[in-house]
Amino acid sequence: MHSQCATDQLEQVGSVANRVLGAIPGAAYPANAPTRHPQLGEPSYRHVYTDESGTPSVVVYRFDKSDNRDDSPKKEFRPFDLATRKWKAPEVRPLYRLDALASNDGPVVLVEGEKCADALNGIGVLATTAFGGCNGVGKTDFTPLTGREVVIWPDADEPGKKYAEAAAATLRKVGAAAIRIVPVNPVTLGKATGSPTYRYTLYRGWDAADAVNEGLDILNIYRLLEMAEPRTVDPVNVNGGNQPLPPFPSNVNVNEDAANPVTLTGMKPEWGEPDMSVLNPRRKPPVFPSELFGPFWSKWMRSKGEGCSAPVDYVGLSLLSLTSSLIGCSRFVSPWESWAEPPVLWVALVGNPSSGKSPALESVLGHARKIQQDGAENIKEELRQYEADLLAAQCLRNDWEKQVKAAAEKGEPIPPMPEAAEEPAKPERPRLFVSDATPEALARLLANQPKGLLVTRDELAGWLGSFNRYAGGQGGDRAFWLEANGGRPYVIDRARNGGESVTIPNLAASVIGGIQPEKLNSLLLSGDDDGLTARFLFCWPDPVPLERPQGTMGEQEAEQAFRWLNGLSMTRYGENEGQPVIVRLADDAVSFFQDWRKGHAEAQPEGAMASWWGKMPGVCLRIALCLEYLWLATTTRAENFTVTLPAIEAATVMIEQYLKPMAARTYGDAGLPQAERNAATLAKWIVKNKLERINTREIQRTGKLPGMRKAAEIREAIEVLEEAGWLRADSLRAGGGAGRGKRDYEANLVLLE
Repeated sequence: MHSQCATDQLEQVGSVANRVLGAIPGAAYPANAPTRHPQLGEPSYRHVYTDESGTPSVVVYRFDKSDNRDDSPKKEFRPFDLATRKWKAPEVRPLYRLDALASNDGPVVLVEGEKCADALNGIGVLATTAFGGCNGVGKTDFTPLTGREVVIWPDADEPGKKYAEAAAATLRKVGAAAIRIVPVNPVTLGKATGSPTYRYTLYRGWDAADAVNEGLDILNIYRLLEMAEPRTVDPVNVNGGNQPLPPFPSNVNVNEDAANPVTLTGMKPEWGEPDMSVLNPRRKPPVFPSELFGPFWSKWMRSKGEGCSAPVDYVGLSLLSLTSSLIGCSRFVSPWESWAEPPVLWVALVGNPSSGKSPALESVLGHARKIQQDGAENIKEELRQYEADLLAAQCLRNDWEKQVKAAAEKGEPIPPMPEAAEEPAKPERPRLFVSDATPEALARLLANQPKGLLVTRDELAGWLGSFNRYAGGQGGDRAFWLEANGGRPYVIDRARNGGESVTIPNLAASVIGGIQPEKLNSLLLSGDDDGLTARFLFCWPDPVPLERPQGTMGEQEAEQAFRWLNGLSMTRYGENEGQPVIVRLADDAVSFFQDWRKGHAEAQPEGAMASWWGKMPGVCLRIALCLEYLWLATTTRAENFTVTLPAIEAATVMIEQYLKPMAARTYGDAGLPQAERNAATLAKWIVKNKLERINTREIQRTGKLPGMRKAAEIREAIEVLEEAGWLRADSLRAGGGAGRGKRDYEANLVLLE
């Protein structure tokens, strides 16, 4: 029960929302409705559509695919028409919760999906929806909303915007009294909730159900609805006035009754706008937040991207990867005692050939090559001295061996080998990165370079395919690389090392390389989850147009910054020489990080992304350390051995706004369901051949489309295109007579324009 004070407060919020403070009860599940689908089995959810009296008319079943690699299940919907007893939507679809609309004449919130409507009705906000999303709007009877005030609350994605615009246009036709659309964005949510964290946590597809699940109360909801933006309403005959009714097709009967001014009967549903995303079914990539890197690096990255016609994403992740290896084990970041992270990052640049992966990576690595070459020049004198010491040691050893032989012949005591006769250690050429090295070779390099290395591969598929090539297939190589992400001490002891063990103080290797989507699926996202995939940050942007660059900038300043980062030593004030210097989080940064960490854990997904998600708090610390030192490298270069609040905030924004959506794109699309891939193939075939009608048997016989040799495969693809508004079944048999239909489907003529 709400207090009188709370009720008064709600009444003051405004005129947009309904004034219902109790939950609006839902319709009971009808006894004559099936409990499962004959092919899809048990549903995840069932939503009952009723008429105005509350009598059930349609049940919409939702099924969640378990084989999807996305962070949320892939949804499928199947309607069951109780009148016809068929698994098919009625030709003209009803709005959801017509019984609640009939009993309450207040404002209505139109959402996208029954789950959202149920969530709002559950807290006392009158809500409805048109099932089928954007493409269901043109098939739905909206006349129960004639003369009503309607607020449209779309999902936070591109299909949501299309749904809102299509619904607004239809509401104008049927004579809604007022139409408003909620601007769903972090700014309005921040104002409605008074919580700035929504700047970071709003994700693609966020909807009304998410709002309720995240704890927005009815006051927050009312504030958000009050910010809905009005849309123009066309003058129509809402209350029996003299304004003309909106035009309808000739096969529509219009009943001009004052109480029910527009009734649609016998109407063949108009086409909605087809969902063109089926042509490219993968989700859209997020925008790379280059501004998080600071003014200098943001401009520098864009300049580099333009210079090699590559997305700035590839440049930015390459910069982050190089920075992590230049800092290396000289600095570990720690939020509190017992937890310290090295700045080791693994990056997979995903994209098709010629998408700009390699040029972008090389544009950043070019500076590292210069630093590495300078180190090779500086070691030449050491190598010359080594050759002299080696020759001297060999001479002394030869003399000693002669002495040993003579002593043995005379039976005298064997003289000990002089210390100077021992072979000196060969100076190792300083290395910043390697391209192809076995674990044994890399271990020897890391034993002499305790800061770590960057492993670069033009094709990560080759690197992944080389695992266990030299280890008899026993899994040793994979285990080695898993350890190389943690920066901990490591000992490698194998027979090919002459029986000698190699001790690595800090096994740390950052990794970056390119990989094609289909190879990503087969090599990285398949098989058992041993944590390898979870260690990668994915970068899969869309290609950019080839344009003439405007010129590079800041090359000298960037190189100086890289040299400063590379010069960070593993000591502080002469203490703990050879050990990582611990960089602490500032007190306010610790509090912010812990708050974010809790919210992140509460949103833990199930399935393939769960392990990746679990690694993100550590990754957040690593990115924050890299950003802090990138900022220092182009400003004061005066360390205070602290990661500040702005760096932690920037790292969380990078994860929330970029890395999480990009991981969802990668995990979901690398293993895209076959039906969606086939639907994309069929859609492209329809557009290419400008087809107004297709037939399933003809596609199977003459289409010869890849992946669609069987009738079942074709039907699944057609179902996807039906839901997307591309196709609809033509129930008439050729010739107009009775008999079995030809399985013909009409194509949306909008596609042919």
